[in-house]
Amino acid sequence: MTSDHALVCFTLCTKKLRVEAEWATRRAWRRPSREAFASDLAASGLCANLDALTNSTVHDLARLYHDVLTDLLNRHCPTVKVRRRAKQNTPWFDADCRAARRRARAAERRFRRGGSDADRRAWSEKLKAMRTLYEETNCSHWRNEIAASNGDTRRLWRTFQDVLGDGSTAESDAHTAKDFVAFLRTRSRQCERLPLPHNCTMCRGDPRRLSLNGIP
Repeated sequence: MTSDHALVCFTLCTKKLRVEAEWATRRAWRRPSREAFASDLAASGLCANLDALTNSTVHDLARLYHDVLTDLLNRHCPTVKVRRRAKQNTPWFDADCRAARRRARAAERRFRRGGSDADRRAWSEKLKAMRTLYEETNCSHWRNEIAASNGDTRRLWRTFQDVLGDGSTAESDAHTAKDFVAFLRTRSRQCERLPLPHNCTMCRGDPRRLSLNGIP
């Protein structure tokens, strides 16, 4: 008997990507004093003399509101830069899970060195215990998150998105919609210059049907 099976050797890059923290601009909302903010707001042009605002237009009032509130916030609650770490993909992975993973890897290394049946059974038991703990911790975490929503539909929806793996991420694609349109137009022009087969009925001999001139 013959077989077409063959040994395939390849190398995979399994190095874990380093998650770098990002710098974000926030306001220190816990720093300001409510009494001092209310006092300055009452003495500002927005509240001090309401009669002077009688003949003001809507645009003037909106501009005054924006300027006064921005000035007060900059004085009482200035902007600060904070480091924000990327969201963990497995928020349920706690210290117990890490300890179970260490025990399983230690049992694996022991089996690789010795190769005995006892070490193989010990490694198998550690793997089963680790997977069971993963499943229990995962289910318990998401059940608690759903129960903690307590009628808050927004928080419940965010929880469901995290469960399904559709949570928001800080990464964004470098290509825009215009880049994709430009790429498709270039490929369309290249296809227009290619000779069509004689038996091609898709475009009915008119290569302009492949163009993207109608896209703005």
